[in-house]
Amino acid sequence: MVSHRLVAAWGLLAVALAMVLAGCSDEQRTGDSGCTPGSPGCPDLVEDDARLRRDLEEEDTGDLVATDAEDLRDLAEIGDLEDADLPRGGSLVPDPASLYLIHPGPAGVVEQVILVHNQTDREVLFQSAEVLSATTGFTLRDAPLNAVRQPGQSIGFTLRFQAPDDLDALAEVALHHDFEDQPLIIPVTVAHKATGNACIGVNPTSLNFGTVVRGEPSVSRSFTISNCGDAPISVLRLDRGRIFGFLSTPDSFQWTPSLPLPIALSVGQTATVEVVYTAGRAGSESGIINVISNVEGSQSISVNLSARAEPPPLSELDLHLVLTWDANHSDVDFHFYPQSSEIFSCDDCYFANMTPDWGTQGDILDDPFLDYDNVTGYGPENINVDELGDGSYLIAVHYYSDVGSDGGSSDPGVSPTAANATVQVYLGGVLTSTYGPQLLDSTDYTWFVARLDWPAGTLTDLGTVTRINRSDYTWCRDFF
Repeated sequence: MVSHRLVAAWGLLAVALAMVLAGCSDEQRTGDSGCTPGSPGCPDLVEDDARLRRDLEEEDTGDLVATDAEDLRDLAEIGDLEDADLPRGGSLVPDPASLYLIHPGPAGVVEQVILVHNQTDREVLFQSAEVLSATTGFTLRDAPLNAVRQPGQSIGFTLRFQAPDDLDALAEVALHHDFEDQPLIIPVTVAHKATGNACIGVNPTSLNFGTVVRGEPSVSRSFTISNCGDAPISVLRLDRGRIFGFLSTPDSFQWTPSLPLPIALSVGQTATVEVVYTAGRAGSESGIINVISNVEGSQSISVNLSARAEPPPLSELDLHLVLTWDANHSDVDFHFYPQSSEIFSCDDCYFANMTPDWGTQGDILDDPFLDYDNVTGYGPENINVDELGDGSYLIAVHYYSDVGSDGGSSDPGVSPTAANATVQVYLGGVLTSTYGPQLLDSTDYTWFVARLDWPAGTLTDLGTVTRINRSDYTWCRDFF
């Protein structure tokens, strides 16, 4: 089990490293929540970024307890939470996440063992595995076929490549399973090691996109890859890196090389990579591009990415929701989701799914976005929608941790505490309703605040408090 204390330590380290990675000044690290300056709910002093990691494997706190189960059954807009198919959490983690193999020469053989760790919260069925490649010579040995692994267990198999010729080769290993609809993909590169005094250079090694308002045009930056040695080299891949080893580079960063991959660079030759940032949420975002080459000792060079996204002015938003509470060392979470869905689902806008894709696919204007995840106490947390689609929606608040997720549980002076939560609803920039303060006694208490019917703008007070096991939630982003 991963203890809450350990995860809190990881969270603090991650936030500190994110500041270094983004090159933030002291001024940027204060008063920088991702909300519109001067707007309601914009704090004076907040954290620089959202919580980077939650506890995927906490101590078992028992099954879902619905203290107001009968009342909940009577609320058609919420549904029967006691009998709901509660979401799942965690991920499948390949080791290695990508493969680079030295070409063995014609008819030569090279092999690599691949492990996949079940870091989900449930049993996973590994149905099959296959190699996807235009090059012959790839095979799998001991490939999983309807093999079951429990949480914490791993499955292993071997990739074998017998070279049909002297050419470099690219492939993907696709592992099919029942945890998600899409297979787990592991990229594979087979290339000759560069000869002579091979050298690869990347300039610059960090790109800062500045502040970008959500919904406005994307911002472009670029870096150059150069052959600084005395022999030809190959740039094999431009991988989407993982920050601190577990947080995937968000899709808001996209890149395109000036030449198709793999890129052969002769002595002195260069290639340019254009990187585009599109603000899809609010708050700080960071990422890494791993430049993979056949240069021994420099097979992976990282380019760090950082940006700051801000929401549009309050007057341009159809909906602005503000959550605050009155306790320090307390982690209270905001939730907003369609009535036809459920809390913690992948339609829910919350800390693990800060920008769900609602309405027209790919159109961010009809999507909600959470600006940042306050894990230390007081809030605020803000959820915004530029152009809310017609329908009915639920506003909810969940008490994630009554000792906070900022290391409070490791402080002997910090005791579990109740919190009184307040929610404000702004429609078209105008404060329409205020709910609360509502007492949340301890961890996992959940307040179903109100239903919003749009475009009528009608708010119906629900005022129901129940208790939901915090370990029963879905990870809707690729954190690992």
